[in-house]
Formats: sequence, C-alpha cells, structure tokens
Amino acid sequence: GACDDATDDERLFSLTIALRTSSGDRPVTVSFYERRLRDILREVPELIAAMCAAKGLKMSDLAIETTFHRRYALIGSPDEKSVAALARPHRDGLLLASRGAKIRLLPWEYRANPLRALAAKGVSYGLEKEEYRKEIATVKMFMTIRYREEGGSMSLVSKDNTGGSPDER
Repeated sequence: GACDDATDDERLFSLTIALRTSSGDRPVTVSFYERRLRDILREVPELIAAMCAAKGLKMSDLAIETTFHRRYALIGSPDEKSVAALARPHRDGLLLASRGAKIRLLPWEYRANPLRALAAKGVSYGLEKEEYRKEIATVKMFMTIRYREEGGSMSLVSKDNTGGSPDER
C-alpha cells in the first residue's frame, strides 16, 4: 500500500501489469509489491519485452492492463469458508507470504474458493499445499482497481464490466 504522508518519490505501490489478448487471456503478467513507481516504470519495459520474446508474442498484438492493489488486510486464521465469504469476485486478491515467497492471487484467477486457488498457485511455485496454515506464513486480502488500454487510452474497468473471457464474468 501507499503511505499517505510520503512524497511522490517515496510513495510505495503494489500493482500488476498484464498484457491482454483480444480473447481476454493474459499471457504476460508482472507484479510488484510496495515499490516506488519510478523503479517499477524503469523495470517494466525490459521485463515485458523479455517475457513476450520468451513466449513468442508480439507486444503490438496485446493491450496493457494495470491493476493497483491497495488496502492490504491481514487474515488472522485463514480457512476456506471465511476467506470465500470475505473475498469479492473480480475485485479482491490474496497475497500469501511464506519462506521468502510472495504469491499473489489476482481477482481474475479464481471463482468460488480463493484460498484453495491461492494454495494451488503456491504449490506451483514450490510451497506446500497448505502453506497458508503454517505459523510462518501470512495471508492478506487486498482490493484492486483495474485500468485497461482501449483505443489508445486507459479506462477504468468497473466491477460489473470485467470484460475478457466469459469465465471471468
């Protein structure tokens, strides 16, 4: 999250930049957690170009989508039922931090059971299936605000207009 009293040079942002296809897929995503905006902007072009090259994608065929993460809230004892009741589909994400890893589950990456989806994503990055239950792990929920490139300008994506593929709606 950003500190309200910080100057623009010191303010920290958490965000995800995704490149989106016309069918709604996001083959390239990169996330940043509590970083200065100027540092993010310095790294993004090279990271995205390398990711596109590795996947054989042309950047000109993709649209930019920027999702700002804000208001991180610690979930004290996460369990599937309570997290599912708290998380708003298409709006809220989760962050699992454990053993140096920071795994983000973005709003479009789950439907009904966000904690189960977060656990599965954690496993794909080498964490244990129920890593979120460990004493050393923390789970935080965060709100998102998403902007999408449309016709050369950035537009706010409302909670009712998720756009993209039908499985997001």
